[in-house]
Amino acid sequence: MNGYTYTGVGFYCSRENQQFQKIMTLRKKENFLDGVWSKRMNLEPLKKQTFVPNTDLNNLLGKVISVGPYYYYTLNFSEYPQVHMENKNSTISDYFNIPLEEFNLEVLMSRIHPDDINFIQKAEELSFRAAESIYAKNIFSFKNGYCFRVRDKNEEYRVIHHQAMLLEVDSKNTIIKSVNIHTDISHITNINPRTVSFFGLDDTLPTYVGLDPYKNTIFEDALLTQFTNRELEIIRFVSSGLSNKNMGEIMGISESTVSTHRKNILAKSSCNNFVELVAKLIKEGII
Repeated sequence: MNGYTYTGVGFYCSRENQQFQKIMTLRKKENFLDGVWSKRMNLEPLKKQTFVPNTDLNNLLGKVISVGPYYYYTLNFSEYPQVHMENKNSTISDYFNIPLEEFNLEVLMSRIHPDDINFIQKAEELSFRAAESIYAKNIFSFKNGYCFRVRDKNEEYRVIHHQAMLLEVDSKNTIIKSVNIHTDISHITNINPRTVSFFGLDDTLPTYVGLDPYKNTIFEDALLTQFTNRELEIIRFVSSGLSNKNMGEIMGISESTVSTHRKNILAKSSCNNFVELVAKLIKEGII
């Protein structure tokens, strides 16, 4: 636990009391991602020039895969080192049994399993590297994804699939705002694969899957997904319950073309159906 600091909110888990007692002895100083974020933040108090993509939050939320209960929120870094949680989805209150106005970044961090903290730090470091080296010219056209465990309203740990996209940056591509979407996938797996994936949100950008954040990843040598971005989009739509007709209308292609894509996807995957495929991809940390 070297380098970790207690957020001051507290932890509770009778089954792992010793671990939590160790965490609770640490003094309140910073959130456990501050050491990662501070290396990449422009510390000037005022961001005079910011860039916002020509989209909105609802459009971005449509680019994520949600195969279970989910909630979302945005993070505002404009007053860093203060990080403000905004646009909190109302389902947060139901999931954690915490009033929305009392839920903030520190509360969320206090509910993350202590054994996942170092992994999250490494995952965020790798995400910054990807943003700087792979997606720098298309900073709003990619998302990252990885898993960790949080305590729900029943004080039980659940596996969460975390997805994040940028909403606003300054002239140096420093993060100003981002949106985070957390989907409960415990009905699919209770194991954190401890891998990170990056998804290009258009056909010109690469997608990298199942990366180990503890290794010195060279993106050019990293594993690219066997599926095209278009195929990943169809998998996302299928997992959301859309029909071939609906998918075709959204994507601007015919219903028969969607059907052909679906057949090709299953042939590539060696899965019997899309339920099996989506579960497999989540377990492997690919989506």
